[in-house]
Amino acid sequence: MKLGKKMIVLFVLVLFSITTFGQDTLSLTHVAGDLTVTMYDEGSIGTYTSGNGATPGITWKGENGLWFGGIIFGTSDKSSINGLVGSFNEISNGKLLTDIVKVKSNFGTGFTSDNNFNQISATTFNDSGADSPYGVEVIQKTYSHTSDQFVLISYGFINKSTTTALNNFYAGIFIDWDVLPGISTNVGGYDAATSLVYVTDQAANSKYFGIVGCNSIDGYSINSFNPPAGSNISTRKEIFKFISTKDTASVSTPADLRTFQGTKLGNIAAGDTSWVTFGVVAGDNLAGIKANATAAKAKAQSSGLIITSIKKEDVMPIHFYVDQNYPNPFNPTTKISFGLANKSNVDLRIYDMLGREVAVLINHKLLGAGTYNADFNAGNLASGSYIYTLKTNNHIISKKMLLLK
Repeated sequence: MKLGKKMIVLFVLVLFSITTFGQDTLSLTHVAGDLTVTMYDEGSIGTYTSGNGATPGITWKGENGLWFGGIIFGTSDKSSINGLVGSFNEISNGKLLTDIVKVKSNFGTGFTSDNNFNQISATTFNDSGADSPYGVEVIQKTYSHTSDQFVLISYGFINKSTTTALNNFYAGIFIDWDVLPGISTNVGGYDAATSLVYVTDQAANSKYFGIVGCNSIDGYSINSFNPPAGSNISTRKEIFKFISTKDTASVSTPADLRTFQGTKLGNIAAGDTSWVTFGVVAGDNLAGIKANATAAKAKAQSSGLIITSIKKEDVMPIHFYVDQNYPNPFNPTTKISFGLANKSNVDLRIYDMLGREVAVLINHKLLGAGTYNADFNAGNLASGSYIYTLKTNNHIISKKMLLLK
């Protein structure tokens, strides 16, 4: 349980900081403008495993708003979640929900970077620590830039089964917020326009903290849920309801609040991978956090972390190909079609004639065999020639296209 939560701990947050914990667990702290977010390579967000409020957490302008956060996921077949919920015990067996086991991590070498982000980390873990594992391996990638005011978290869920699909799969994040000054006087809300679940304190001038569903929010709840002693409530099943159903109940009553939110990924076939992206945001007020949520979703899409424009056709090609974009010339939208004879890791990027990357349509995503159409909107680009390059496991093809405005 939470002990001494009103103690204020001061931290010096160092860019590219690496901290080592038990069992070779490592952390990296993203510094994105006024926001800092500490991520762990075993799936915890802000605070290591059991939740004690005594690490850098999630801060906005130096103020920590977090007790504990972690990844959660499950299917409607089981109606039960696995993951990390380190704030309270599961009554059925009296232990914290700490199911995640690290497989591999690049945290030890610090952040990497690309053209969109100068702080990128990657780790892989699974849920083999659960009593009833889903059998998924999870790729966690985190992205931020020092000039932005948000941190993006992408999860790739690999169904390791060779025979069984994961049907109606939901991926989510649990956050136990502690927004000062009151903690037990926190209030919260949901903004449908930005898919933002947020918490603040009822006191004047309190900061706002929240999580954005960059793909969508298909379930959420803002509540003070805590399994009572002696109850027969199944914590895992109750939390699955939170991430799979939208809770429209009022959250204006002050309390020590937690947020649960989930995105439905649908069915993940045996051996396939499905991705989802969330954003961690904060602000001085509601308007400020909404603005940062909007910016987070926009960058997630422009940098290729959200595949909203890839459509699979019911045609099975006999060989790999990439068609000329159509129409060409175009203004400002065009379609790029390609075919995969076999399941492959696919990367599709747009470059200007100087070789500078201007857009990412598919960011190293595992796609099954089939025919695909990728829509490209060049509304923010100047007229001229551009190159699109598609890479798979065994092929690289580049073609030129012409934007005329």
